[in-house]
Amino acid sequence: MKIYSKYIEDSYPFTLPADIKENYYNEKKNELSKNIESIFINIIIKSMRKTLNQNDLFSNEQSKFYTNIYDENLSSLISKKGFGISEIISKQLYENKKK
Repeated sequence: MKIYSKYIEDSYPFTLPADIKENYYNEKKNELSKNIESIFINIIIKSMRKTLNQNDLFSNEQSKFYTNIYDENLSSLISKKGFGISEIISKQLYENKKK
């Protein structure tokens, strides 16, 4: 996780007072943790979908394509509500910043 916190610090465009920089860092940290949570949820949904029987009428490439789009949007919506993982990731990023 240290790579991500370094990326957040380096992406800051210019020097401002510490409190503004801290707010910027917190916003980026929360955005990053939500994105990671969304990816994790997407992996879970894909794994769940693989357990279903795929030998039916709707088992073609177009159906798989739209199912993947649906799964990505579903994981994004779930992560916006919160799954609990983003808080853990944010804490980890904060601990890395303190080091």
